[in-house]
Amino acid sequence: MSTISANSESLATITKAIGTAYGEYKYNLQRLRNLVEQITNGDITGTLATEFINKFRANEGTLNALEQTLDEANEYMGIQTTKFDQLMQDTKAGMR
Repeated sequence: MSTISANSESLATITKAIGTAYGEYKYNLQRLRNLVEQITNGDITGTLATEFINKFRANEGTLNALEQTLDEANEYMGIQTTKFDQLMQDTKAGMR
C-alpha cells in the first residue's frame, strides 16, 4: 500500500519551482520574440525572412499555450498551498 504525504514545506518547494520555471519561460519567450523581430527587421530580408517569421508564428500558439499553462499551474499551486496551510491550522485549532 502506498502513502501520499504532504506538508507545507514540500508544497512551498513545488510552488517555488513552478514559479521559477514560469518566470524563466516567460523571460526567454520574450527574448525569443525580440530576437525574431530583430532578425526579420534587420539582417534577414526577403523570402528567407518571410519563411523564418512564418515558422515562428506557426509555433507561437504552442509557445503561448505553454506560457498560459505554467501561469495557471503557478497560480493553482499558490492557492492550494494556502488552502493546505489553512486546513492544517484549522485542524490544529480544532484538536485543542
